[in-house]
Amino acid sequence: MFHHWSPSRAPTRNDYPDDDDAYYNPSNTYSRPPPPQQTNLNGSSRRRQNHIPQDTGSFHVYHRHRDDWDSRSQPSFRGVRPLQRRVTGQNTEYASAPVVGEAAPRAGIRSKSTSPPGRRHATPLPTAPSIPQLSLSERETLARQRIQTTFETYVFNTVPTHLLRIADMTLVTRNEIWETFKPRIESLSDSHLATLVLEQDEEARKLGISVTDPEVLAPFVSSWCFPCSSGMLTSPAKTEHIRSMISFAVFSHRWGIGEVQFYDLPNKRFQVSRRSPPNGAGYQKLVKFCEKARSEYGCEYVWADTCCINKESSTELEEAILSMGLWYSEAVVCIAHLGDSAVLEDFVSEPWFTRLWTLQELLLPRKIRFYGKDWSPICPVPVEGRREERTVKDNRDRDEQRVNDKENESAIATITRVTGIPETDIRNFVPSCTRVAEKMRWASKRTTSKTEDMAYSLLGLFDVIMPIAYGEGARAFYKLMSTIAEQCTEPDLFAWGGKPSQWSLALPSSPQCYAPQTSQSDLVLPSTTLGDPAYELTKLGLQVRLVLVPAYCELLEQTDIHMARMLLTPALATAQESIQIYVSLFSVVQNAYGSSRSYDHDHREDPREREMQAGRGREYALGVVDYDARAGPPGYAALHAGRQHLCLVLERDRRGRGWVRVARPGALGVRFRERELLPTEVVCLLHRA
Repeated sequence: MFHHWSPSRAPTRNDYPDDDDAYYNPSNTYSRPPPPQQTNLNGSSRRRQNHIPQDTGSFHVYHRHRDDWDSRSQPSFRGVRPLQRRVTGQNTEYASAPVVGEAAPRAGIRSKSTSPPGRRHATPLPTAPSIPQLSLSERETLARQRIQTTFETYVFNTVPTHLLRIADMTLVTRNEIWETFKPRIESLSDSHLATLVLEQDEEARKLGISVTDPEVLAPFVSSWCFPCSSGMLTSPAKTEHIRSMISFAVFSHRWGIGEVQFYDLPNKRFQVSRRSPPNGAGYQKLVKFCEKARSEYGCEYVWADTCCINKESSTELEEAILSMGLWYSEAVVCIAHLGDSAVLEDFVSEPWFTRLWTLQELLLPRKIRFYGKDWSPICPVPVEGRREERTVKDNRDRDEQRVNDKENESAIATITRVTGIPETDIRNFVPSCTRVAEKMRWASKRTTSKTEDMAYSLLGLFDVIMPIAYGEGARAFYKLMSTIAEQCTEPDLFAWGGKPSQWSLALPSSPQCYAPQTSQSDLVLPSTTLGDPAYELTKLGLQVRLVLVPAYCELLEQTDIHMARMLLTPALATAQESIQIYVSLFSVVQNAYGSSRSYDHDHREDPREREMQAGRGREYALGVVDYDARAGPPGYAALHAGRQHLCLVLERDRRGRGWVRVARPGALGVRFRERELLPTEVVCLLHRA
């Protein structure tokens, strides 16, 4: 052993009992390894033999465990721990000495050992509490309870507020559906539950986990109930799941005269008794829809926006609008009635493709089936999918063999040509706050009867929530764009032109602002990886980091008494084009002379005075949105040569609060002849000038 001795005495041979050790006995013929290093708190190192303890009445003993040695010829210093020996009378105590850089023990706690220093002491590690193992019957009972809970959650959170029961053409609520299907869940046979348990064991064996824990059992039951929505496990092969038990179809059509309303059908909740069924084309259309849903897709319930929403209740109407996207995605099939079409070639002039509400009805359902004028299928049925030629073994196989027009190549190609929507989005659309400009272009070709529906019909596509209040008019679309701007991180949100919103000059007024102009048909939407993803709305405006390129303004002509056409030239010599903008002459004079000057309609001002003031006292710039921040140092971004960059025409506010976006007919794309590396700047696009 090696000791740090007290300076009051000279070391003796007793201080070196291990004569055969190459490190502790200098006279040994073994090669001497380097002494161990000690690191101070300040990072410096020094050799331990130069360390003198503060307490002169004690000395340190560095003990190596003999059990750690494999051979005496290859000494190892792993696990070496300083022990402090203190002699008190005839008792000898050994305590762990603190190592430099290690936290000292708390006051009142003393670590000591009364055993010799050469013996190892193993401290037992804390063990986790054991999980109680469940028997087969207990697992079946737990599975039944989980299925009941999952079914209840599904009914009250996913099923529409009212469904139309086809058997008696009666409206039913969620509570009635729950009471109807609850006995079926409770009467699940033991064979079904045993099959579920065996499938759990098989999947657990593949994943290397145990399903005897109740918490681990939950995702297995959810997978059994909803195999299409679970990504953890594969769906069971021959097990009936809840979605097939309570399957419902949704109706997509254009509203006409004589549509069936909520109170025209019997329902138990509002004490509406059975009476003679309504007559008219609307009711006959509803009956045909129910027949197709029941005969072709085996649905017991259907949902139609004409009769399944109590529009007199603002709460129910708001829930229906906010949840409509979820209902369409959870439906077994969406049956679309195209009253002006008989073949695929009629889609070009079909009004169904011009209504904005039908956009989510086309994209969100998993399956869709088009029926024409006389309720005959528009798309031909494949031979292997004909009802009389297929053998149905269970519900899941029957669902897979039912006709889905989203799998018809001719139908998808025709819809893409008519709407401009890519085939991948028609087949598998995922709602999110991404690709805002592209989705708004789809919506710009469609119309609604009420102004508010221009925003409400797009909630399902962007997967956002906002208050519903009919009567707010165009403010609804401003609220929609504000909600999207809070979640979106892509630069194509700024790829719009035309009239801005009256509540914010930084946001568009309608989806038509994103429609491409004839002269800008080659405008490419920016990449999602460029620009500033952290833009946000503030009280003053939309705050975003841009690359500002100064620009010079020149008056071209006065279009009328209030407007002037001006030419904006970027100060950057590598910019390939100039931009024409239209500016209000009243704002020009007001900015030139200050806000204290009022405009007098009776005062006849010389037109030449306006021409001289046009562009004077105003500062313009191009704000590049889709710059490449990865190609430059912090605070700088690159503008690539030959690439079209999305730019905003900006005018500095006269009060210095930020910048005002100047309206243009469409989005602006500017190319640069050479690669530029310019600084970025956080600017605020003001809501109001």
